[in-house]
Amino acid sequence: MSIKLMSRAWDMEIPIGQKMVLLALTDRANDEGECWPGQEELARKSSLSPRSVVSHIEWLEDHGLVRVERRQRGRMRLSNRYIVTLDDYCPEGGLMTGESENSACANLACANSDTKKVQPLQGESAAIAPSFNEEPSMNHQYEPSLFPAPLGGAPVAVGAGVKVRKAAGNPLAAETWAAYAEAYRQRYGVDPVRNATVNGQIGNFVKRLGENAPHVAAYFVGSASAFYVSKGHAVGVMLCDAEKLHTEWATGRRVTQSAARQADRTASNFANAQEALAMLDAELGGRQ
Repeated sequence: MSIKLMSRAWDMEIPIGQKMVLLALTDRANDEGECWPGQEELARKSSLSPRSVVSHIEWLEDHGLVRVERRQRGRMRLSNRYIVTLDDYCPEGGLMTGESENSACANLACANSDTKKVQPLQGESAAIAPSFNEEPSMNHQYEPSLFPAPLGGAPVAVGAGVKVRKAAGNPLAAETWAAYAEAYRQRYGVDPVRNATVNGQIGNFVKRLGENAPHVAAYFVGSASAFYVSKGHAVGVMLCDAEKLHTEWATGRRVTQSAARQADRTASNFANAQEALAMLDAELGGRQ
């Protein structure tokens, strides 16, 4: 999320539908305005239909607020790469068709933006014929700077023709993945799936828990929670419950729904007792 871009987007005088889509983009973007959300996510965040989202994105492109780069791996379409460009806003529009070619808004950044360019991923052959069938709009965004470094220094495949750079990531993320993978192998007898999505989730897990992330990751895989077992101790589930798992690991006590309800009842009963004692003290004091 870019608070800087989102704050500016709120203040822009543009139609409400387009503003909601722009805010959804800034909610996923870094401070450079770059993000990779899927259309379904944008529709959900902006409370609009996917078709409306597509239409509003075209408007945002036409007015210089967003650049869109289509991506694909082979014949499979991936989610678009969006770059929020608030400084290039052109109120008159026409940037996609060239109608404002002589306008002051038609600056170099706008004129050189190829909104329909397909971005093949690294390792893909340029000779592969592009396919423009949209993929299901899942969110493929991740933060490349948070990729766990490959164990042993060897590249780790994250998709057909795509590999993580040897120098990418931070050591704590690599340590967290190693702890998770080792615990996973001991429990299931196989290696866990590792791809770009998982790498991003591990990176975000480390951001939330810091130096304790490796210990909590290993604890998570060892948990006998029926829910975690039913989900195969997936990294995404671990990320969702990061703080809860940290509390369980730190205290040695598993937090269940029934335990939480019991704690709530205990606290409520204690508060009621305290209130009753205060009333009794006041009454006795008035009799003296």
